[in-house]
Amino acid sequence: MAKIVSSWNDWDPLKRVIVGRCDNSVIPPEEPATSEKVPVDSEMRGMWGLRPSDTVARGNECLENLVKILEDRGVVVDRPTPLQWNQAIGTPDFRNDSMMTCMPPRDILLTIGNEIMAAANSFRCRYFEYLAYWPLMEEYFEQDPDFKWTQAPRPRLTDRSYKHNYYDEKITLEERLVRTANKDFVTTEVEPMWDAADVMRMGKDLFIQHGLTTNRAAMDWFQRYYPEYRVHAVNFPGDPYPIHIDATFVPLRPGLIINNPHRPLPEPQRAIFEANDWQIVEAAQPAHTEPPALCYSSVWLSMNCLVLDPKTVIVEASEVHQQEQMDKLGMNVIPCDLRDAYEGFEFSHASIMFNVLRDVPQVTKIAQVAVRDFSESEAALAASSGRIATFDDLSLAAALFRGETWDAQCRCIVDALPQEVYVSFDIDALTFENCPHTGTPVSGGLTFNQAVWLLDTLTRSGRRIIGFDVVEVCPAPDQRIDAITGARMLWKLCGQTLKSNES
Repeated sequence: MAKIVSSWNDWDPLKRVIVGRCDNSVIPPEEPATSEKVPVDSEMRGMWGLRPSDTVARGNECLENLVKILEDRGVVVDRPTPLQWNQAIGTPDFRNDSMMTCMPPRDILLTIGNEIMAAANSFRCRYFEYLAYWPLMEEYFEQDPDFKWTQAPRPRLTDRSYKHNYYDEKITLEERLVRTANKDFVTTEVEPMWDAADVMRMGKDLFIQHGLTTNRAAMDWFQRYYPEYRVHAVNFPGDPYPIHIDATFVPLRPGLIINNPHRPLPEPQRAIFEANDWQIVEAAQPAHTEPPALCYSSVWLSMNCLVLDPKTVIVEASEVHQQEQMDKLGMNVIPCDLRDAYEGFEFSHASIMFNVLRDVPQVTKIAQVAVRDFSESEAALAASSGRIATFDDLSLAAALFRGETWDAQCRCIVDALPQEVYVSFDIDALTFENCPHTGTPVSGGLTFNQAVWLLDTLTRSGRRIIGFDVVEVCPAPDQRIDAITGARMLWKLCGQTLKSNES
């Protein structure tokens, strides 16, 4: 018999975790709880039904990438069993035209010690979402003799559970913030309702956010159910749509928390942490100016990270500012994603090759040359794809040190390419002295002459250059070397293209 379930906080070394799935995900129809949660200017207003298949596929791809990162670090990863979320559901008290998803286990399951409890969610569309995790609960119950499998009291979710017409489209942001400050939310207090993602576990202390998905009755219930625990209600008056605590208040390790600067913890509640020598640091600004499409969350998803241990944290790959802050706070940062967007721009030069792999199946091969700065997730993608050939800078240099000529290496690179070739030349593939003002300088790289010889080898092979570009040239007003290098490389590419197309 194995010990499977044992977790008291969010920073102890992670050994086993449930990662969700996006299969069959649905934008649910409006109901009293969801209609008040979706911002009035959101494109999801009035929309419901199955999510677009491309977004579901992309979501699953990102989750698979997360799974790979976790498993590579020895973490056991379990997955739920998706239902047909687009089917209608009903109870004696309500009917709903669809369910939602099993992408976020954090919303549905709360682990405290050796107990996993299914939440008492306030969304009708999430009433049966726990069933996706029941096969795993059965497995844990069979294998772990200490595992406690529980279910919070199921709320009835009648009309009495909500304040109807709580928000309308005419209400201003300022009025929303006044209601938040006054702890006036869409849920009533007739029965306990709560999302697991509103609960922050810190040993024998439970900090629970009061907002649009969790009411005060839930906190009373928690205190009665766990009389040996200290239950603290927390509020963040700066949030007009308060739901789930992880984009507002995140513990990284004992003594350190990051807090959304737009949603500061009120002083009386802040004093609880300061009295115990906890440091509360303002989270870094998000790299994005808009939330993801068809998303309930704000741009402050940037701070919603996964702590693997008190020194290691997984952060969304495009959230470069949050990664930098984590590094300064002494955390080892693992970027997680495939960089389908960079600083909020999906079609930047930093992500274009990923987009090509995803959207242009006619491209049979991508050869990357002199790569020397890439994330673990990007390396994993390259290693797993038969369409990518990587010739990283260190390996190229090592071959030269062993006596292999540059000409031989160029022929090996060219052999990986199809007959028709598009050349995308990132100027920072060259050594620093060729382009000292590039936006992302990294030690190493090709000399100018090495790059030209590679292009000449491509032409001499009989392959045809069908197009090219040169990117990331950043000339300085007082120094012309970057501009000169970029212009000369552009000139060389023009010549090689003409030569390769001679009949």
